[in-house]
Amino acid sequence: MARQAGGGLFSEDGKKAMLNSPSAIKALQTWADMVHVSKINDPALGPTASTDNTNLFGDGTASMTNVGGSWLTAILQQTYPKVYKDYNVGPEPRFNTKLKIGSDMYGFGLFVTKASKNQAAAWQFARFLVDHGNDYFSGAGIWLGDKAPLNPKLTATLKKWNVFESTFAEGSFLPPVTNYNQLANIIERAIERSVLNGQSAKSSLDQAQQEAQPLMQ
Repeated sequence: MARQAGGGLFSEDGKKAMLNSPSAIKALQTWADMVHVSKINDPALGPTASTDNTNLFGDGTASMTNVGGSWLTAILQQTYPKVYKDYNVGPEPRFNTKLKIGSDMYGFGLFVTKASKNQAAAWQFARFLVDHGNDYFSGAGIWLGDKAPLNPKLTATLKKWNVFESTFAEGSFLPPVTNYNQLANIIERAIERSVLNGQSAKSSLDQAQQEAQPLMQ
């Protein structure tokens, strides 16, 4: 949301925190206002609580969820068939701006540690996973990142894949920060102060900025 508002949370080189930038303040205040002003979001549900977003959407408690991806399709089909019949997929909500900025992008790596006593078998299993990328994509919506599944024959089998595919070029990878877990906790606490407790976004993020910057050195 901060990027969609024209900025971000960290510098591109990952060395500077910008948690109280105007764009970050706008993003968090918008989130908080959905609860305390517009009253279209319940802070007791979702990422500010312990409730699972997929379950909330699947059982009809929440009308929308922005937690998910192509892999969610198979879960809805198998676990929540009623929702699967009627759900739709759209791009992330955006501020009224001409900036075409999508969601965070990420990837997974396959690692085998030197301490492993079964390195050969582990790498054999990794090879198996990669060799069956088409099956994972068409059967579970899980894209391992290889190009093979991205052909019309396979993509046509995955419901609404075109929505995900159309926004790839608009996504951004997470910044290369150190102390990632500590920084994530700082941001989470800032969100809770505003979304749960009603503290102004500026005040909450000013505090978060002071906590975060020393970790960026």
